[in-house]
Amino acid sequence: MESIHNRYAVVVEPIGLMSESAKAAWRVLEKSFKIIFISSNSTNPHLTLNSGFSGNLESILFMLKKFTSKCKGLKIRGNGLGVFLTDSPVVFIRWLSTQEFYEFTTRLSNALMDLQQVKLINGFVPNYNWVAKSTIAYKDVNLSQSSNIL
Repeated sequence: MESIHNRYAVVVEPIGLMSESAKAAWRVLEKSFKIIFISSNSTNPHLTLNSGFSGNLESILFMLKKFTSKCKGLKIRGNGLGVFLTDSPVVFIRWLSTQEFYEFTTRLSNALMDLQQVKLINGFVPNYNWVAKSTIAYKDVNLSQSSNIL
């Protein structure tokens, strides 16, 4: 495999009301708390399904087109806000995990593992502790702000 230094992620962007609500949350965080790290580093709120792997981009895109062509539309809905309390807390939109959504993410991981087995990607590790979330604040958040934000 050719040497490629780019790391890739498979993300889904919410649309409609969920997207507008997430962008509104970004604006509130910026205006009220001066929190902008995520909103200034992402063009749109998104849900990362898999990340951190590298490889042949054309093969990855081909697999994703083939994979998504077999998928029917998937609906997800918000399930409130959450926070991981660490030295730099992570504030996120929680997504309701349904059986259909779980099966979709499992099939995607399997497709990425198949690409890795034939050495078209590398560095892919299934995340068995994955949480369905969209981060809206990170790095410029501190513990004392967390309760005010939520």
